[in-house]
Amino acid sequence: MEELKRSLKEELLGHHKIKKASSVETSVVEVEKLLKERKKFEYGKKETWDERYSQSEAEFEWLCSWNDELKNAINVKAGSRILHVGCGTSTLGVEMVRNGYQVTNTDYSEIAIQKMVKKYPQHIWCVADGTSMAQFSDNAFDAVVEKGTLDALACAGKERKKLCQMLIQECSRVAKMKVVSICFGQPETRLEFLPTNTCIKELKIPPRSDKVYVYSFQPPSFKARSKKQILLGLVSYLRQFVVIVMLVSWLIAYISSRKKIAAMVQLLHSAENKSDSFLTSLLEPSPGTARCNYELLRDFAILAHDLNWTLGAGTLLGALRSDPPGLLPWEHDVDIYIDGPSAFRLLEDRIAKIPQNSTLDFRGFVDHTGQPCCGFGWKFFHHYTSVCELDVLVLSLSPYAPLIHGETRLWPPWGSALAMIKDMWFRHVNPRFLVIPEDIDHKSLCINSNERWDRKRNSFIGGPHLSYFQNEYFDIDEFYPIQSLTMYDLSVQLPNNPWASLNRTYGNKCARFARLDTFGHIELDLHYPIFSRLSRPSQFT
Repeated sequence: MEELKRSLKEELLGHHKIKKASSVETSVVEVEKLLKERKKFEYGKKETWDERYSQSEAEFEWLCSWNDELKNAINVKAGSRILHVGCGTSTLGVEMVRNGYQVTNTDYSEIAIQKMVKKYPQHIWCVADGTSMAQFSDNAFDAVVEKGTLDALACAGKERKKLCQMLIQECSRVAKMKVVSICFGQPETRLEFLPTNTCIKELKIPPRSDKVYVYSFQPPSFKARSKKQILLGLVSYLRQFVVIVMLVSWLIAYISSRKKIAAMVQLLHSAENKSDSFLTSLLEPSPGTARCNYELLRDFAILAHDLNWTLGAGTLLGALRSDPPGLLPWEHDVDIYIDGPSAFRLLEDRIAKIPQNSTLDFRGFVDHTGQPCCGFGWKFFHHYTSVCELDVLVLSLSPYAPLIHGETRLWPPWGSALAMIKDMWFRHVNPRFLVIPEDIDHKSLCINSNERWDRKRNSFIGGPHLSYFQNEYFDIDEFYPIQSLTMYDLSVQLPNNPWASLNRTYGNKCARFARLDTFGHIELDLHYPIFSRLSRPSQFT
C-alpha cells in the first residue's frame, strides 16, 4: 500500500495536480481518489477510448445531446459542410444531418468508427486524428465542431498543451468560416488553447443543470476570404436588384403602354363614325396645330420654290405613310431639309422679302424663348399663333457620316480624339454625305461665329464632330435628284430615296408603326384595322 501511495503521489505531482506531498498517512479512501485522478489522465490516450468502446455496444453522448439550444449556440446555417472531430459513438453528427447539415464524422478510434458505420451506414465516418488531419485540405469544410475532444486532450498530462494547440490549429486549417468547441472545462482552463477572438456561450444541461461551454471562433483565413465573399455577395445582390428593377420597370411600362393603347382604341372608337377633321382635332397636340403646320409649310414652299429643299424627319414620314399624302395628325411642327447653298440664298435674298401676308416669322437664330439657337439651322415661327413652328435643317457636305451620338465633351473621353482622327483621315476625301451640323462639341454652332455653318461661305463644313443627328443624314445619291409630290393643294419636294434616311432615323418599322409621342411614345401597328385610320393625314377646315 505504501509503495502504491508513493507511486501515485509522484505521478500526480508530475502532472501538476497536487502541489505538495502530504507527510500524513494516506487512507484507503485517499488511494481510491488518487486512482480515480490517475484514470482521468488516461482520457488523453487513444488506448483508453479503444478499451472503452470495445467493452460497450451502447452509444455514448458526451456532455449533451443535440437540441435547439445547442443548435442556436453553434449558429451554423443548415446546409453547411460540417466536420465533427472526435465523434466517438456520439449521435451528434447523425442528428445534425437530420437537421439539414452535411456532416463528416471522424475519430482516431477505429473501434468507435466501425461501430458507428455498422449502425449508421448511410452517414460519413472516417478514422482521423484531430491533431493531424492530413487527409483533409485547407478550408475543406464550412465549419468544424468538436464535443469533448478538447476536454479529453486537456487530460493528457505533460502533452496536454501541445496536443490541445495541435487540435485547434488543425480545426482552424480545415475550417472555412467557423470552429466550435463544446467543453465541460471552464473558460479559465480552456481559453489558454483558443484564439483571442473566441466567443463563449454557457448552456445548462437538464435535469441537473450542469454547465457546458460552447467556444466558437473564426479561423485566421476567414477575414480575408470574407471580404471577397462580401464583395461577390454585393455584386450578386446588385445584379439581382438590377434585374428586379428592369423587370418592374418593364412591367410598369407595359401596363402603362397597355393603358395608353386602350385609351387610344377608345379614342378611335369614339371617332369611328366621325370625319377625319374630327379625328385630327382629337390627336393634334394643341387645338389648331394641324392648320398652323399647313400654313407654315404652304408659305415656305412659296418662299423657297426654286431652291433645293425637301420635307424632313416626321413631316417627310407623314407625307409618305399617309394616304393620301399629308401631315401627321399628331405632329407639333414642320421639318424641312435644305442644302447649304440654298440655305445661304434663302437667308441672304429671301428672308427680307417675305410678304406681309405670309405666316412665316423669322426672329433670327433663336428659339421660342429668345435664347440662341440652333446648330442645325434656324426656326420659322407663325405670325399669329404659337402652337407650331417650322425647323429648317441645313444639310452640309461632309466626307463622313456622323459616327457618334449623345456624347458630351467629357464622355466618352475618346469622343474628341475620335473626331480629330476622323478629320485627319478624311481630310482629302471627296465629301459625299449630307449631314446636319448640330455639333455637341461646339454646342449650338450659331453661338460660335467662327464655327456656325452660315459663317462658312461655302457648303463644306467638315462634318459635325459629335453629332446630335446620328442617323439623320443622306448619301448624295439618296438626296439628289429631288423629287416632287402633291400634298393637299401644295407642291412639295422629297429626297430621291427618302426611306434610306427615315429607316436609319426611326427604324425599319417606321413604315408600318405609328409612334405617337404626344400620347406617351406608344407605337401602334397600322396594319390592325382599329389603328389603320391613323394612316389618314391631318384634315382641317
